[in-house]
Amino acid sequence: MARVHYAQSWEDPLLLWEIWQRTCPDHVHMVASGGDHALELLQKGLPSVALCDPESNQLGHVEAKLRAPVITRKVLHVASAMVACILPFWLPPAEIVGMAALFAGLLALSKTFKILSSIHDVPRKTWGEVVFPFGIALVTSYVYGLHATPAGEPLWGPFHYTGDEGYFFGMLVLGILDVGAEWGGRIPSPKWPGMQGKSLAGSATFFLLGMGLGWFFGLPLSLTFFVGLGLLAILEAYLAYGLDNLFLPLGGALLYYATTGIPWG
Repeated sequence: MARVHYAQSWEDPLLLWEIWQRTCPDHVHMVASGGDHALELLQKGLPSVALCDPESNQLGHVEAKLRAPVITRKVLHVASAMVACILPFWLPPAEIVGMAALFAGLLALSKTFKILSSIHDVPRKTWGEVVFPFGIALVTSYVYGLHATPAGEPLWGPFHYTGDEGYFFGMLVLGILDVGAEWGGRIPSPKWPGMQGKSLAGSATFFLLGMGLGWFFGLPLSLTFFVGLGLLAILEAYLAYGLDNLFLPLGGALLYYATTGIPWG
């Protein structure tokens, strides 16, 4: 039988967090009047907080308050990946890596001092927004250090490379597949063993979107592709605290080159 803890929203969140650590209930049901304490509990890593309130309008207000930072982050997540896709046309790889490191440092300071709350205040413990730029730097270093070469007149922008398709594939894995997995995970389904948040439905969404992305890039839907995509889906499911943002772009690039038969290094 599921273990449940009931609490009023005006109770001390630190006390509730200690109760959760001590008793490990499957759910915390809160009679909510403001939502701030529920949000704080979720930010501490509590996997499931259910809200209940006799006034439906008040409940809707609280639920919207909890959803807003998540929606903002996901919009920025996709937009940032799209922006990263145009950087190689305008900046040399070394400058992309340097700019990514700068942004990571600024975001780390913002998270530490709680400056950009719309980015950092989400219902779980995560450093995903901070390691996101490092993910860009990692895939840039790999692709433009080992595969891509300057070539020809660019169609637009000052730079043009050949052999850098893996960079764009990896960034779209992060920008589209990762977000799709989170939204697909809202479909009721079993959880991955040992994981309280990631679900099989989310991983299935990741896999299906990956097939579509592979088709868009003209990749052969081969055994290598399916195995590699499956490994990426598992990686996304098991990397906690937003660390998938660090490794998914590189993993996507490796998948692209492995599927096309190009050596990894």
